[in-house]
Amino acid sequence: VRSYRLIESYPVEGYPEHRGFRYTDGSPTRVSVFVYPADSAVAVAEPRHAVAQEGPLFSESLPIGVQRGRYDAYNIAFAHADSLEVDGQLIFGHVTAAPTKRAGRVNVEFQYLYLVGTRFVKVRASVPAEGWQNTDVPLFAKELAAMLTRQFRSAK
Repeated sequence: VRSYRLIESYPVEGYPEHRGFRYTDGSPTRVSVFVYPADSAVAVAEPRHAVAQEGPLFSESLPIGVQRGRYDAYNIAFAHADSLEVDGQLIFGHVTAAPTKRAGRVNVEFQYLYLVGTRFVKVRASVPAEGWQNTDVPLFAKELAAMLTRQFRSAK
């Protein structure tokens, strides 16, 4: 997808039935993708609500990152709905961005979350502060969600 290539697939700790995927474009940006089931009843009946519950969990995880020493500090830059249309179908989403600091180094942490059918597609990226405005992670996330929407639809 775009200039990113898959470099690793791995089981998610504590959830052996889930997989994580790491992508690279050759830059210092780190990108991980997780695809996991949503509560199917809620996802079908109230997809906007399912995303509204799941999306903000990233913001709630940042203080835990500080407690565990992964970050020294963080700030939520923005968090809001980020839906997209794929072939006439509305895919509900949520995006969060948070600059983080660790040992004097600043990165911008992004999370793009989309509900594709009854699965969440979560794209997490850590982008060095230098040039973060030029990252194509947002385009990667949207294109990946669109591609997976089409794949899941054709698999039915």
